[in-house]
Amino acid sequence: MTKQIDNGDASYQVASQTPLARSVPLMRFRSRVGGGPKTKWGIPEYMKTEHNERIRSGGSGGFTLTDLVVLMGIVAVLILVAAPVLAGTKSQTKIGVCASHVRQIALACQIYGNENNNRLPVISGNSNWAWDMPVNAANALLKSGVTTNVFYCPGTSPRFTDQDDWMASGYNCLWNFGAPYFRILGYCLAFSGSSSQFSATNQNSTMLPEMIKNGSTYLPAPAASHRLLVADATISGGTTLPGYAHPENNYTAIYGGFYKQPVSPHLNGNIPAGGNVGFKDGHVAWRKFELMAPRTTSAPNFWW
Repeated sequence: MTKQIDNGDASYQVASQTPLARSVPLMRFRSRVGGGPKTKWGIPEYMKTEHNERIRSGGSGGFTLTDLVVLMGIVAVLILVAAPVLAGTKSQTKIGVCASHVRQIALACQIYGNENNNRLPVISGNSNWAWDMPVNAANALLKSGVTTNVFYCPGTSPRFTDQDDWMASGYNCLWNFGAPYFRILGYCLAFSGSSSQFSATNQNSTMLPEMIKNGSTYLPAPAASHRLLVADATISGGTTLPGYAHPENNYTAIYGGFYKQPVSPHLNGNIPAGGNVGFKDGHVAWRKFELMAPRTTSAPNFWW
């Protein structure tokens, strides 16, 4: 059935709808928008019905007790797996900071040598352990570019903090403990001198390649890239059995005058994992502990 439409300019025909065809879409639309029965809260009844059907069919977004227990178990497993990784990352961070400190000290030695005809500081006076540095020598290195905190390895934490190493006042930190005669450092500097605790084969008097004194003879001068100048203060209490196999050497609690017992850095249990070493040419390398040997003439022993 058609109906004639005249809009003034032209006329055209459209199909007219039956009353039923027109009413069905309109009724459906009204039921969705505002028509039909409602709850006391003004919500259309059909919405409440559909919501209840979703709950009955398991469509709710909440967690059951079983879901939560399973989730907590998964989180616990992930924590157990991640803990060793995080600990290893923290250890690697300390090794990296330590390597930076060793590099800065080696550079300060180079600067000092440039200003002193290639000569290095001399260990003399009241130094007792291999990490004792005469105050004048320590001050000279400070003037060559390092800061006080650089003289200490982060690998001895948590036993030794910045307060213990260099920040505390008076004799409550290593930096001041031997004053006014020497500074206790967290690294060993292989300098020569009458009070040096290193064997003669490990002492350096200049930044240039120099022959190595071995008793009454001299060995050929190694290249600067092969001659160690700075090392982590890996320490043992007395015995010098092969370190990687003998924790009874005591690397963890060495008796001394300070209120805290010194400890080797970068421990793996009761044995050092290794240490950073710096060379005359300025490069730094990580040396595993099983490749180290004692370098001092008396206890306590320092290794590299």
